[in-house]
Amino acid sequence: MHRIPLILPSPSAYWDTNMPEYRLLRNTLNAENIEETEKFLSILDNEAEEFLISYNSTAEERLKCAIQLLQSVNFVQGLRLLNNNIMRASKDSKSYLQALRHRGSWLLKQFELEAGINDFTMFLYLNEQNQDYEELCEVHGLITISSYVIRHYEMTKKHLHAYNKYKAKLPEEFFKKRFEIIDLNIRSFEHEFDNFDHVIPKCDISWQDLPYQGFNINKNIEQMSSACCYVEYLHKNNLVSRVVSNVDLPKASIVLLEKPLSINMNVSLVQCEFCLYHSNNIYTCLECRYKTYCSLKCIENDKDMHQYECPAYKNLLLHILDARDLYRLFVKLSIHLNNSTFASKVFRNVTSAAEVLDIIERNSETEEDYQMNSFMGILRDRPNYSKLHRMQYSTLVATAFRLSLFIESKTNIVDIFFQKLQIPKAEKNCINRCHIDASSLQLTFKQF
Repeated sequence: MHRIPLILPSPSAYWDTNMPEYRLLRNTLNAENIEETEKFLSILDNEAEEFLISYNSTAEERLKCAIQLLQSVNFVQGLRLLNNNIMRASKDSKSYLQALRHRGSWLLKQFELEAGINDFTMFLYLNEQNQDYEELCEVHGLITISSYVIRHYEMTKKHLHAYNKYKAKLPEEFFKKRFEIIDLNIRSFEHEFDNFDHVIPKCDISWQDLPYQGFNINKNIEQMSSACCYVEYLHKNNLVSRVVSNVDLPKASIVLLEKPLSINMNVSLVQCEFCLYHSNNIYTCLECRYKTYCSLKCIENDKDMHQYECPAYKNLLLHILDARDLYRLFVKLSIHLNNSTFASKVFRNVTSAAEVLDIIERNSETEEDYQMNSFMGILRDRPNYSKLHRMQYSTLVATAFRLSLFIESKTNIVDIFFQKLQIPKAEKNCINRCHIDASSLQLTFKQF
């Protein structure tokens, strides 16, 4: 959270924790706070841009040094330099592509086959216009062998076809000298794919991460929707919600939640922020170069949601405010309001943000879908803020304020998700700030 405090209206020296969010918002909107936040965002923009420019200017030297170190006893240092290039170098730079290729080759030598395949897959994805047949033949050949070893036969057949295509474009003498070992390995199993349609398809679950007997008695992991049910009951005049099992689950068995409302994760440098897979070979978003992923598949699957997060990651704001979870939750909430709530006729005649917020609060109890009801609960339920220390409360208010100003000035989220409301843009921004404040207060209260 951002610990630089906002300027408070006199005569109070502290925030009133009993103040409604709407009044809290109005008290933060003064010229000093807005000017300070705008300078803060401008500094972040400049620093983030200068850092990437500075890094790209030395990326080629880092790559050369890394290749030399990989062949020595200091290979760990060389691998670290390759990882840095893969995470930070520009996606269009040669140093980024070559770092992927060299790390992929090194990983295959260490028999980390799936990790090596991921590097080569990313290399091919970013290098579609590459006419270097030698590089392409090598990469497709290595993927063919590796995917065959781990029994990804569909992938093997696909890259075997590409390997033979580029193999035919290379001089025969050069090919024999350069790719003799690769070709010998491929020819040892190539005949198996003459009748590939009869091969039993392989399960998509990673062979390295699945125990022989599965996680439980068998390899089937119950999804939460089929293994559990949600119940509500009165206890001492309070409505209590719980999740209970509706099937016979062995003790300590694993149950997966398909779509968690939010995920809080503080080790992004070694963990995929999309699927939470722990990996020593991480990738970053090709645009912002900061959000971390474990594979190209996760990058593609997260593209629709991350397009709204990308500017905030690139600006470094989410890292400094420690607000990645909060920001994604706000985007999900905005999408839900746009798709389900703002389409209602009741919003056609409203003229102010106060009316919109009042309607949302009154209608939030009618949500039938469990996950959507959880979203609306963020706006409906008010924690007991008096249990927070004054510094904690001040910190979360400052975080919400600065994040909401960033959304207004640096993104088009308000224009996209609040377009159905027939109210002035200033009023839409007011709703945006209240939602950010509510989400921030809820999440931070739970953390404390």
